Amino acid sequence: MVAWSATRRRKPYGDAFRFERFATANGFGYSFEGRSPAFPATGFGKGRDGTTHDVIVLGPPRALEIGSCRSLTGSGGNTRVRAWKYAHLQLESALPHIVLDAKANGSTLQEDFVRGQRLSMGGDLDLHFNLYVPAGYEDDVRQLFTPELTALLAGDLRAWDLEIVDDSLFLFSDAGAAQKPAAMRDLLEGALTLAGHAAEWKQWRDRHLPADYGFSPGRSNQFARFPHVAPQGRRLATRLGVGVWIMIAVSAGGIILAILRGLGVLAS
Repeated sequence: MVAWSATRRRKPYGDAFRFERFATANGFGYSFEGRSPAFPATGFGKGRDGTTHDVIVLGPPRALEIGSCRSLTGSGGNTRVRAWKYAHLQLESALPHIVLDAKANGSTLQEDFVRGQRLSMGGDLDLHFNLYVPAGYEDDVRQLFTPELTALLAGDLRAWDLEIVDDSLFLFSDAGAAQKPAAMRDLLEGALTLAGHAAEWKQWRDRHLPADYGFSPGRSNQFARFPHVAPQGRRLATRLGVGVWIMIAVSAGGIILAILRGLGVLAS
């Protein structure tokens, strides 16, 4: 069980002091502010001038990082601040691109995934999440997501999006998540339990790869030097968002009008 001070949140520097004291009490690392990490997850995707703050780091054997992130989207008068909470767990090997989009947080993910990749696991997992899996990896996910793991996800972590990409696992939620003592305890303990389940995933091998993939005569173990996932499993297919289609329509309309004016069909 982790310790937590019950000091009430009053202002940003008060938050920093509270998080730093919490990290120190539990032997964790702490960073007040820094640049947004270049993670491959879609939760970090769109935006610019990203920064992190109140980052708590747990070292080996559970390489876990929890923090808050902010970035800017849009431009000019349409500039908006996007803020969210994240947790990052380093995995021991790469896995297929898997996304659990939580229904409780309105989605902090920055991509619209092709719906044909949706997988139903039944029970509470379907109640709380939309699960996306690369085509052909459905049985792998059923193997990786044990009943004990799905119970954890649908319980303490049901308000968090989950994304597995390459050799990293991420949790995302809105900026107000895990600010209160009980919520932070639930997140840390849930994430550490999740890390225990993830440790078992190192035995997974992609059946879409050749049986001898990563090995060569005279070298006892070269598997770690190669990607563990076949190309079709490394990234989920995405759709263009509504905003992109609107921009395309507006641009196409402008081009058509210019052509018609050039042909004299429309008056300038």
